[in-house]
Amino acid sequence: MRRLAAVGGAALFAALTIAAPAFGATDDSGARVSRVLIVSLPAVEWSDLQRADVPNLRRLFTDSAIGGLITNGVERPSPIGSSYVTLGAGTRATANPQTAGQGFGVDERFGRDRAGRVFTTRTGTPAGDGLVYMPINDVIEENDNELYGAEVGLLADELARAGIARAVIANGDGTDPSTPEDRVPPYRRSAVGALTDHSGRVPGGRVDQGLLERDAQAPFGVRLDPDVVTSAFRDAWTDRSVVLVEGSDLVRADLAARFASDEQRDRLRDQALAQTDRLVGRILAAPIETVKLGYALLVKRDC
Repeated sequence: MRRLAAVGGAALFAALTIAAPAFGATDDSGARVSRVLIVSLPAVEWSDLQRADVPNLRRLFTDSAIGGLITNGVERPSPIGSSYVTLGAGTRATANPQTAGQGFGVDERFGRDRAGRVFTTRTGTPAGDGLVYMPINDVIEENDNELYGAEVGLLADELARAGIARAVIANGDGTDPSTPEDRVPPYRRSAVGALTDHSGRVPGGRVDQGLLERDAQAPFGVRLDPDVVTSAFRDAWTDRSVVLVEGSDLVRADLAARFASDEQRDRLRDQALAQTDRLVGRILAAPIETVKLGYALLVKRDC
């Protein structure tokens, strides 16, 4: 039995789940969801996938339920940071594009101090282990002033209440040296906003620059290191867990496309899609297929 789900928008999401005795509602056979993998494809449209050679993604999508987030945020189309917060809130939400990418490992440097210490100073909440979402207070305040009743971090709060672990693996960093930071923020880890709880914390995953390797042919000279990402995924992929892996090379390709010709823009996106497809193949080849697959986190569909 194989049931997958995809939710798309400013980022296209595919959620793959493992069925085993664990949390979640049961499907028709009585299996219960034990693990959920969410693969995020930022700045991707279906037309991009239709013309691209992405066999692993096509395999992932074959049994997927499909939905859209690009028009479900406060702004239309929704910026990626707002889409991630919307996913975590379950209703229309927004996040400031200038700060939405400020997700950090607690031991990363942030200015002159560790990110965890800065986070605790800003929020009054102990950083703990894992990741912190620096703009959490501003994002909550901003959404409290909107009309949609978004509870930022609601998904993560419910998962935590049920004893379910969460992890995010993403890093879309990369800067054009000619572009000032007030126009293009240097940190692009907004995926943390999808699984942050209301206090701004995600207990697992990696978003630091150790996920990257140098590649002279890639936008801004870096790309995700598939070995490091796969290792981080395997560390996070435990029973009773939800893990989000972002195809962050697509974030860099989308930014680089703003400075490129139409022809080069297509090449950059196709290259990033091919890299992401290979990464998805690596993840799907990890020892997760020995467990029976279940239904999706976001949208249930029949076999």
